Amino acid sequence: MDTSCFFEILWRKKLEVVTENRRAISLYQKMGFRICGTLPDNMKYKDGTYADVYWMMRKL
Repeated sequence: MDTSCFFEILWRKKLEVVTENRRAISLYQKMGFRICGTLPDNMKYKDGTYADVYWMMRKL
């Protein structure tokens, strides 16, 4: 196991959320998460369309 990754997990929490989901983004920001980047076309829906995703994190 890479110890640098292990220690990063201990002091950071990360998540991904669809950019269109404003309610979830607002909730996560209230919980201390911040948007760190956008992953374009990261999520594929059943109908074949794609959605962009925000990568969010907060320090523990």
